[in-house]
Amino acid sequence: GMVGRVSLNEERRCLTCASERGYGIYLSVPLERYCWRSFAGGGFSFAELFGQSRVLALVGGRPSPCGFSESSIVLWDDESSRRLWELKLFSPIVGVITRRGFLAAVLENKLVLYRIAHDFSWVRLERSLETLANPSGICTMSSPTTLSASSVVDKNIPWLVAAFPSLKEGGIRLALRKMDKGGEGEVSLPASRGSRPEEDRWFVVTHDDAHKHPIAHLALNRDGSYLASASRSGELIRLWGTQQGTSLVLMRELRRGSTAAAIYSISFSAKSDILCCSSDSGTVHLFSLQPAQSSLHARSNSYLMQAVNSVQSGQRGFAQTEMKTGGAPVLCGIGNFTIERRRRNVVTERQEERLIVVTSTGEVCTCLLPPSTDRDGFFKFDSRRSINFGTEDILSDDEFVSDESDDQEDDD
Repeated sequence: GMVGRVSLNEERRCLTCASERGYGIYLSVPLERYCWRSFAGGGFSFAELFGQSRVLALVGGRPSPCGFSESSIVLWDDESSRRLWELKLFSPIVGVITRRGFLAAVLENKLVLYRIAHDFSWVRLERSLETLANPSGICTMSSPTTLSASSVVDKNIPWLVAAFPSLKEGGIRLALRKMDKGGEGEVSLPASRGSRPEEDRWFVVTHDDAHKHPIAHLALNRDGSYLASASRSGELIRLWGTQQGTSLVLMRELRRGSTAAAIYSISFSAKSDILCCSSDSGTVHLFSLQPAQSSLHARSNSYLMQAVNSVQSGQRGFAQTEMKTGGAPVLCGIGNFTIERRRRNVVTERQEERLIVVTSTGEVCTCLLPPSTDRDGFFKFDSRRSINFGTEDILSDDEFVSDESDDQEDDD
């Protein structure tokens, strides 16, 4: 069955699916259904988990179940099946991002930022910012953490960074938030006259000429120190440094391809040394973000790893795979997982960094990073499983079996 919307949580360990019948939560690696909740009378356009809690931000679909709507966000406790809060926004919600202690609601022309208690005992609207028409809900947020920064930003004060389109086509705005040392965000800043103290915790940086074409996708790394941006042409991904706190600084350009494509998904690894991206071309690309000479992935086709930092050509990826989804959206993410293996009566645990790719038909593919590639830089997944979203079942179960049997079509 087709999916309404699938998303990976902050740590990439959980997958949530919003559909016209309800929502589902799955553990991503190894793939396992945690729960499927059906609602009478309708479903959801967004279902986003807060970290690894069991609280979700739910936005009603068309039609919505009783008590939900397209223009409000309900904070829903899955464990007790009850509403904690309702955030009414009075116009349709086109994007939702949840982080520990924060929520961003994306409206067609506005971004609304909320601060939320870790135990969900209170919610506070902190900042509302205008954007260019943004019907696809383009926005990204870092995880609340320490950003070691210079100039405006005090060193080692934790920050949260949100990035979204500015009021000019091809432009980007960053909203940066000051927090206290404990990360709880209750910094006591001097209040400026006539404004609420929480507004003073945010400052906004605008970079209006990031791309020639309209922004199509934005992704921040975990601590908000790097921002990846792609325009509607989809040929280049620009990597910006946000540390200066006063402007975006172009660090490098990554070349996805030489033909236009709609980029669906961009994600950084936890250490920000690899970036993955997927597009409607059906290809998932992996780029190394390390200095070319000291590459961790040198064993993966070193000649592909020569980072060409010239602005004309852009650095190419070191590995790629074809998804053959016929242009349907593909979500990709990189996460760290504890994999348990049993041999006879011995259980061993090991940490693995894995790429996860989810298709809109419910196929979930993963592979260990860095992947082993053929001479053309193509790699295969070592686990492919399918979820029949909207029902209880996971269809195939080939737990980490190599896909050597799959015919790999060469892409000349």
